[in-house]
Amino acid sequence: MRDLRSKRENTKESTMNENVEPGTNGEKKTDEASLQKRSGLHFLTFVIVLLWDEILLRIFTETEVLAYLLFPVLSSIVLGLFLGALTSFFSEKISRRLTILILTVISVFFTVECIVRRTYQTYMTVSSMLAGGGNVLGEFRSDLITAVINSLCVILLFLLPVFSYILSGKKIAPAK
Repeated sequence: MRDLRSKRENTKESTMNENVEPGTNGEKKTDEASLQKRSGLHFLTFVIVLLWDEILLRIFTETEVLAYLLFPVLSSIVLGLFLGALTSFFSEKISRRLTILILTVISVFFTVECIVRRTYQTYMTVSSMLAGGGNVLGEFRSDLITAVINSLCVILLFLLPVFSYILSGKKIAPAK
């Protein structure tokens, strides 16, 4: 019985000491490698999602996919770097939730643009989108409902990276 109890205590001590830097009197060391890995992972996630959404938007709005793709690639890299750096300042749990929120906002933005472009042959301005479309919801409600119902597969494709990140995130970057 004593042997079992001493094994448990030794196991607890060894797991507690894994994150302790030698010579720091038991203080936890800052894990810079984990921070770099997390920010790199988020950078790649943002770049991939931005490119995915841009290519889907071009496909579904029947715009040439490969023509003029340099600007979306460069802007995705810059925005991905910024968002990856932004989310890396927080703990893993907050960083993961913030990443999910940002990915969802990006995907919803591209989804709305795609549906509006396919339905009305024009893009919606950001100010109109933030204002709720003005009076569009009242005047064109039946058209919008029909457009959303007809675009359920498109909506799911735009949200696929968000769902993938949520489902695979526990294996890649678990929230602690």
